[in-house]
Amino acid sequence: MTETILFEINKMVLKELLKYKLIPRKIKIAFDFHKQLYYREKNNSHVIGNLAKKGTKKAFKLHTCAIVLKGYELQIGSKMIQKGEKKEPFIQKMVEFLEFLGFVVDLSVMDKEYYNKKIFKYLESKGITNIVPVRDSETLNALKENV
Repeated sequence: MTETILFEINKMVLKELLKYKLIPRKIKIAFDFHKQLYYREKNNSHVIGNLAKKGTKKAFKLHTCAIVLKGYELQIGSKMIQKGEKKEPFIQKMVEFLEFLGFVVDLSVMDKEYYNKKIFKYLESKGITNIVPVRDSETLNALKENV
């Protein structure tokens, strides 16, 4: 439900930003993989085992997508992940959502968790350059500062 609300809000906001040329039509996007620590023992299909951090071994895991603008990331979508869930549908959904709104995705930067031949093949078929940076990537940091 929260995912749908975020998409609907972003659809309205992004259309207005694009209409008044407050955001470029040609954009760069970033896909990130996040963990939110979870402390209860409640049975939940989205809670996945995690390396122990700050006293817990469980976490919610999420895909997120953001437009990168002059060193900032404007989050436009997120999705909680269940164990074994594929990553490709989220990436495809976000790219198609942005294209539907009238954007041209020029570059995609992704966490290493997205290192996958199907994802690369999909992005290549759309003409989208992609970067999967390693930890403390100078390329990613420079991109965020210079966009």
